[in-house]
Parts: sequence; C-alpha cells; structure tokens
Amino acid sequence: MKKLLLSAFFLLASSSLAFSTSLGVDFMSPGAIVGPSMGSQGFRFQANDNVVVIRLGVFDAFQNGLPGAQQVGLWDAGGNLLASTFVDNSDLLEGFWRFHAIQNVTLIKGETYMVASQGGEFYTYQTNGFTVNPFITYIRDSVSTLGHSQHSPLSLPMDSHFVTASQGGGYFGGNLDFAESVPEPASITLLGIGLAGILLRKKKQ
Repeated sequence: MKKLLLSAFFLLASSSLAFSTSLGVDFMSPGAIVGPSMGSQGFRFQANDNVVVIRLGVFDAFQNGLPGAQQVGLWDAGGNLLASTFVDNSDLLEGFWRFHAIQNVTLIKGETYMVASQGGEFYTYQTNGFTVNPFITYIRDSVSTLGHSQHSPLSLPMDSHFVTASQGGGYFGGNLDFAESVPEPASITLLGIGLAGILLRKKKQ
C-alpha cells in the first residue's frame, strides 16, 4: 500500500512539473561564416501549434563572445513587434547560441512569424545538420540590410535570399526558445481521480 501511494505521489509530481525548453532551429555545425553583419539576420516560420516562446537568442559565430550587445526581435507577419531583448556575453553560451529571457509570447497555430537579430556579430547560412523544432515550419531566411552594425533601432527583416531548410537554412542571426507542453490542470485532476479510485479499491480488498 505504501509503495502504491509513493508511486502515485511521484507520478503526480512528475506530471505537474514536466517542463523543459526547446530551440526553434539548431545545427551540428555552421556553414559559411561571414560578416560582421551590417543588417538584421533571421528567419521566417509558421507555428504548427499554439506554443509559448520564453527566450530569444543570437548566434555566437565563434563561440567566444559577442562583439557587443545584440538586439533580437520577434514579429508577426504584419510586422508588429511582439517581443525584443538584448543578448550579451553575460548570457551563457548554449551550443552556438546565447539566449535571454523575455516575457512569454504565445504563437498561434497556422500564423507566420519572423525572428532576427542585429548588432554587428558574424552570421552563418547553409549550415550542416540543420534541424527544425516540430513546433514550427521553417519557411526561409528573413533579413534586412542596414549598412551599419548598430543594434538599435531594431529593423524589421522583410527581405530574403530564399535559403530554405533543405539548403541548411539562413541567415543566423536570431533564434527562439520554446516552453514545451505541460499537462493541463484538468489532465492532472483526472489522473488524481483515477489514482484515488485505484487506492480505494486496494483498501477494500
């Protein structure tokens, strides 16, 4: 009986605390690294589900620190800025990326968005081992040419060189980080009711 109660407790606890993060795109190694950037570098994508963005990030080309703060933004298809933040060397390197937390933004299934960063860091395209999070569909690169390396004001990346996912994607640039799905309270409640029924039946036996 005690073992069953203990198992039930851990099952409920793990269900309610199941929470992790996942990058929008990633790759095993960069392709061509060029720069420093004189514009806004990123990509356009479609949300495959209602998902929550918790951090925005930038590509650290040589994994040795950024030349200065990089500003990264997230826009909807209409060009409305949904979130932005500055990423610098106080943000820990995670693979080829540095991320900074934002106020959560929920993306809507079927809608199109753009993410991009600027500030003079080198960038890459046609990467190797390119992967895309199942939460999104990568459409193409999304950029703007500024003619300078300043991180402000943040520029909407409406232009494209039409580099696709099958070509390794580009230009990076910006990235995003999702909160993976957490069991809904209703699901946890139902699980608890089911476990309570099992325990009651065991008690009667």
